[in-house]
Amino acid sequence: MNSVKVGFLGPKGTFSNKAALLAKPDAIHISLPTLAAVVEAIESHQVNLGLLPIENSTNGSVIPAYDLLKYNKDIVVLDEILVPVHHCIVGHSLNNANRLLSHPQAFGQCTKWIKDNLPGVTAVPVNSTSHAAEIASNDQTGSTLAISSQFCADAYNYKVLVKDVEDDQNNCTRFLLLTSRVSNTIPIAPECTREKKTFLQFTVSHTKKLNYIFQMLLQENSAFTNLVTRPSCQNPWTYVYFIECVGLSQTLLLRIESVCDEFSFMGSYENKTTKVV
Repeated sequence: MNSVKVGFLGPKGTFSNKAALLAKPDAIHISLPTLAAVVEAIESHQVNLGLLPIENSTNGSVIPAYDLLKYNKDIVVLDEILVPVHHCIVGHSLNNANRLLSHPQAFGQCTKWIKDNLPGVTAVPVNSTSHAAEIASNDQTGSTLAISSQFCADAYNYKVLVKDVEDDQNNCTRFLLLTSRVSNTIPIAPECTREKKTFLQFTVSHTKKLNYIFQMLLQENSAFTNLVTRPSCQNPWTYVYFIECVGLSQTLLLRIESVCDEFSFMGSYENKTTKVV
């Protein structure tokens, strides 16, 4: 029996659960209440691996996930997992609803359908799409609806009222498969290679240093696939930079590190999202 434990944002039936099944179908899957709990479980070695949603193709970066990775030198990325995301409306009746529950990301992915079909309904954020579906299904008054998934509805036998309510039928969420840098059970790639996508986070004391880093990447024909900034919380208008790029050599990695004030190599993994010519 596979003894590898994988933590995900629960309960059962979330898109994080689906990502965990795609990443490690034979592992022991551990449902956790929050994204912070997933990261904490990795750091404390309660789980060997964890899934963190990092970006949605419709709604953009998952900011709380980046904030959990900010200044975190224990976490390393092993892989990225792409999960097609199709939302449905779970509940008892569209006619009597006065509130709509879901995860904040789901609201952002279904704005047009909500505007066109439930203009007077109050949106109420909850921890996960599965939790939303549970609450809506238990409300026998029919006043509560949830944006959830067919995966969740099938798992719990919930009633689906409307399918495919996402704004973009190509909607997809990218998850990062994480482990602890000091893990004794999960192999970690020791360095980056040009063929893989590399994830870095760093700070610089002056924006000219950032320009220099960009110039180095351009000279080496490395391609950005993603760039996110978060406030450093050290000085106003200074930032932690998260970059993902393809074509980064170990030599260039060391050159970039030498320019930065704080630097963390977050991992290298197969590039599954961006075509780089």
